[in-house]
Amino acid sequence: MRLRVLWHLTRADFLERVRRYSFLVTLGMAVFLGYAVSAGHLKLWIGDVRGIYNSAWVGGLVALVTNFFLSIAGFYVVKNAVERDRLTGVGQILATTPISRPLYALGKTASNLAVLMAMAAVLFAMAPVAQLVAGEEARIEVWKLFSPLVFLCLPAMAFTAAVAVLFEMIPGLRGGLGNVVWFFTWAGLLPASIEISGVPDFLGVGALANNLHRAVALHFGTAERGFTLGALAEDRTRRTFVWQGMDWTPGVLLGQLFCLLVAAGIALLAALLFDRFDPSRGRVRARKEKRGEAGTVVETEPAIVPISIHLKPLPASARRFRPQEPGAC
Repeated sequence: MRLRVLWHLTRADFLERVRRYSFLVTLGMAVFLGYAVSAGHLKLWIGDVRGIYNSAWVGGLVALVTNFFLSIAGFYVVKNAVERDRLTGVGQILATTPISRPLYALGKTASNLAVLMAMAAVLFAMAPVAQLVAGEEARIEVWKLFSPLVFLCLPAMAFTAAVAVLFEMIPGLRGGLGNVVWFFTWAGLLPASIEISGVPDFLGVGALANNLHRAVALHFGTAERGFTLGALAEDRTRRTFVWQGMDWTPGVLLGQLFCLLVAAGIALLAALLFDRFDPSRGRVRARKEKRGEAGTVVETEPAIVPISIHLKPLPASARRFRPQEPGAC
């Protein structure tokens, strides 16, 4: 029964949100990025080296573009699910139902994830086109092309979706301040997951970057840390190599599974902070305070004024029952 409620809550919220203009605008930007990748305007370089456009390289490139773009822009698209319920009055209706706080928080996280993964799917739909347009490798390898969507993008989008719900449950982070906090959090997590080993790869770029650096070092010697993702022109001094794709070791898979578990934990933490649309919990109660001589704060309750009501008994004649005559009005 709970799974059914969770499914319907997620489905209804997803269908409502994909009709918004913000979703369509972000989806249009995702289509543009997919076109930029397929047209060769957006490339990935490790120093002065890049891989040829086979299925593995294109899949990794699209995964990086997806996680870079949707972990920041997508966050601002989905960070209004709870607030919209609050403003439209739907939240007050849901508060009268048996839906528990954890179930509601998980439902909003799942709907956020569904919206983000829908946009990610649009980007990955352009991946085969990008490989064919590049003309460097015509053979499409489905696993190498789309496995990054599952193992790299899904955990990153789940983390982004859960943080968006958590921010909506904290009064100080619901508005513009939360947007600023997330930007600086994102800016700190991104280089940390690439440069520092052992840091959880919440944005899905660290595992891929480390694998690419090892592949470049194997072909050309140790390369500088970091990579370039952008519109860089080709020149004759740049080198290429054949990348065989991500090495999905147990360590990498466990790291991505850990990110999914952290996302679920963040959603449950958001449930603990959820006020269940109770206005009395989010409003400062108007109570007078006065300070005593010792500097302590003494709270005073409003005075209760007694009201006396006197009722006059009915006369005996009015208390007798008299049946009405037939035809009388």
